[in-house]
Amino acid sequence: MDTKICEICAGSGGPVEVECPDCEGTGFDPIEDKPFAQCHGCYGEEIIEVEVCPNCCGTGRVNVDDY
Repeated sequence: MDTKICEICAGSGGPVEVECPDCEGTGFDPIEDKPFAQCHGCYGEEIIEVEVCPNCCGTGRVNVDDY
């Protein structure tokens, strides 16, 4: 099976910055009904740092067939 270097982490496996899954990159809390309520996951930054790349699961490589 052919693999290539992960484009998200550039082969490092992590840590990497990714779009905040709590607010989907908006920076606003999707549950809070106040306008402009800041996301509690990323504190309004829209991105978070994760230790392991979610694209390659920390291996630094992905299958070519997946893309």
